[in-house]
Amino acid sequence: SGFAKKLSSLQSYQGQSGWLELNQLQLSSFQNEEHLVFTACTDDGERLDDEHCADLFLLSAKSHTLDASVQPPESLSLNAKRQLDARLSQLLEENNEYFKLEREKLDNWADDQMKSAELKLENTRVELKEAKKTSRLANTIEEQKNAQEAVKRIEIQQRRQRTELFDAEDAITAKRDQLIDALEQQMHQQSSTQKLFTVRWQIR
Repeated sequence: SGFAKKLSSLQSYQGQSGWLELNQLQLSSFQNEEHLVFTACTDDGERLDDEHCADLFLLSAKSHTLDASVQPPESLSLNAKRQLDARLSQLLEENNEYFKLEREKLDNWADDQMKSAELKLENTRVELKEAKKTSRLANTIEEQKNAQEAVKRIEIQQRRQRTELFDAEDAITAKRDQLIDALEQQMHQQSSTQKLFTVRWQIR
């Protein structure tokens, strides 16, 4: 009632009271993440969503020390655990999707590298075929000599490219596996939760 603006989300809770718990969820994976997870309910057991919880902290408030005998209901901590588990499951699923995308990028990179090496070899095969055709059609000894030298040069180039192709395949596979291993190590997940506070609230 003392707030300068109208908070439609909390209007129906005016005159009600309940409990709110705030937990911090930490996850170490591809990066260190911290998430705040609200859990709140009315004394009648109605749960408040994140928007309601955030709006509660927009209000001016007076704090009071509660009697030690006043304790939050057991359902509050149970709901908090369920929400933390759900949020963690969501984050792990998002990380899993990220891992799949990164692995797909690595596989595509490896395929592109192999196609590039294979294309060079295929171009050399075409060049060799043309050189042999030129050799067969040579009319003079000089032309035949030059054509055979060209065939020999291209054959040497072809053998070298075949060796390079095998070496490239091994190097690409090793590089891809190394990067995937690094991703898998980054994906090693550790999580922890910390209860920041529990408060009893009442909206007037």
